[in-house]
Amino acid sequence: MKFTLKNLIFTLIGSFILALGVGLFILPNNILTGGIAGVTILIKPFFPNFNESLCIGIFSISYGGLLCGLGVGLVARQGGSTGGMDIPPLIISRLTGIDPHISITFFDAIIVILGIWIYGISAVLIGLFSIFFEGFGIEKATSLNRGYIAKEIRIISKEYVNISKDIHEILERGTTIINAKGGYSNEDRPMLLVICSNKEYDQIIDIIHKYDKEAFVIVTETKDVHGEGFTYTPRI
Repeated sequence: MKFTLKNLIFTLIGSFILALGVGLFILPNNILTGGIAGVTILIKPFFPNFNESLCIGIFSISYGGLLCGLGVGLVARQGGSTGGMDIPPLIISRLTGIDPHISITFFDAIIVILGIWIYGISAVLIGLFSIFFEGFGIEKATSLNRGYIAKEIRIISKEYVNISKDIHEILERGTTIINAKGGYSNEDRPMLLVICSNKEYDQIIDIIHKYDKEAFVIVTETKDVHGEGFTYTPRI
């Protein structure tokens, strides 16, 4: 991967945001979290010079985790790493194809859970709450300006013509007819493919059931949809 000036700028911005989250919210309030900051919190009881005061609020938990997640996510999106404990999950993510926010959140959750023997169950639950916001921040940063989150619906029904017509006229969504063949019956069966927003999903299901309550329907979540009706509007 070629590392450009743009990658460097976003890596620096991400690292700065991460530093804000850790410095302003995580470390001052002893919030169990992942990464090197989490390891630091874990070993603090073994060093008497650390300040042991505990002042944890919902603001620190949520915004601290969110800022850390945005920082890590911006750096990861450039193909880099903030160093420390996010390196192993990023390597696993590249080798397996697992989303970075899932692998990093998993590793960070393990670090937080390890603190149960030192800080107790209450601190661990609070730390996991912070990890949730961190994972949310990583996901948003890594998917920023990518594609549109939508639903992919595949419909096998003898009433595919009427279903397709209603989707065109009522929702103004396009459909694609795919030639499919039944593996058991060996019969040719047209399959209808439609991409819709989450708020249109229930309407499409109602249209399907209007014509065929026994239609075979497959629904999957799509995270990166580009094109007319999603990432840009048609010219008039």
